[in-house]
Amino acid sequence: MLNQSVHVVIAILVFIQALIALNLIILFSPLILLVSICEKNLLIFIIKELFIFV
Repeated sequence: MLNQSVHVVIAILVFIQALIALNLIILFSPLILLVSICEKNLLIFIIKELFIFV
């Protein structure tokens, strides 16, 4: 009986961790997307500046 309840507790903890991880991914994905867009724009800007100087 004790062994079964331990398994249930572990399963609940794993489920909660999975939910938290999913929420973090959903929260941070727009931020990561924004950063990647900014980096791409910055890279294009730097390349244009370099070509202007050359």
